[in-house]
Formats: sequence, C-alpha cells, structure tokens
Amino acid sequence: MNLAPFCGKGGFHAGDITQPFNLLGFTWATDGHIMVRVPEQEALPSAYVPRSDSIREVWTAYPEPGRACWSILPVDSVPKVKRVKCEACGGNGIYVDVPCGECDSKGSIPKPVMCGFGNRVFSNLYLRIMVENLPHPIEVATGYGSKEAPLPFRFPGGQGLVMPMRSDTIPQVKVM
Repeated sequence: MNLAPFCGKGGFHAGDITQPFNLLGFTWATDGHIMVRVPEQEALPSAYVPRSDSIREVWTAYPEPGRACWSILPVDSVPKVKRVKCEACGGNGIYVDVPCGECDSKGSIPKPVMCGFGNRVFSNLYLRIMVENLPHPIEVATGYGSKEAPLPFRFPGGQGLVMPMRSDTIPQVKVM
C-alpha cells in the first residue's frame, strides 16, 4: 500500500515525517493531521522515527475492540477538493523572483470545505486523502470521543486517526 499521501510535506516541527516509518510492529504514516498504520512492511529507509511513547500516546484515541459503533463512510458525500487562485503570487506561481512557497509554484491552493460528522467537523482535504488512497469500505467510529478527539477509522488492511477542526468551526456540509 502506498502510504506517501499520508506523510508530511516537510518543515514539520516534530521531526521529519515525510516518509513512512516502522515502529511497534506497524508501518506508520502521518502529516500531523492524519495518521494511518498497517501491518509492518519491509524495512523502510526513514531517517526519522518518532519515540514509541509518543505514538502510543496518540494511539490511545483509537478505540479498543467493542468500544465503538462503526459506520461506513459515505464516500460520495465527501466534497471534492477545489482549488482557488493563490493570493500570495497572484496565480502565476512566482513570488517576487522566486517560486511561490504558498502554492508550491502551482498558482492555486486547495480550498477546504468544513464537513460535519456528528458532533465534529473535519476538513474535506483530509477526508479526500482517505477516500482517494485507502481501500474501501472505510469505516469511522461514530459517537466515540470528544469534539476535539481524533476520529478513528479503519479500512481493509489498516487503521487510522484524523484530527478534527477546532470545536468552534461551523460545518458547511453534513457528511454523517
């Protein structure tokens, strides 16, 4: 399984999470907003491996078997990602005389849509990463955890967590 879409793009404060890494019998990938794990794959050339206690701490948000109600994520109701003109470079991909770092020289940036999931709100940017890169069905733990807690999800061959938006964010679209 290709885990690269779930990895950070660089510049993350907690270390280099731009590649999957093996730890605790799993292969993990995260960008700090979404995290997936699958059974350990062959050795990966990751220069950075987080401390196992930090991964265990984050993973405590994942429910123990029988502690959550699982529902299939309605993938067709997750809005597609639309792009809008980058204001930093005016849409030409160049800021002053250098490539635009805001849009990676593309001239446009993704415009998130806030999606309601019960009592939580998530960005469609992360939900679309799940929908477009994981095998289906994707199940989410509904009614589990607080508004600020990561949403557990599972898919054939693995599990994950996705972080919600701040609790005062108002959803634009109801997904579940």
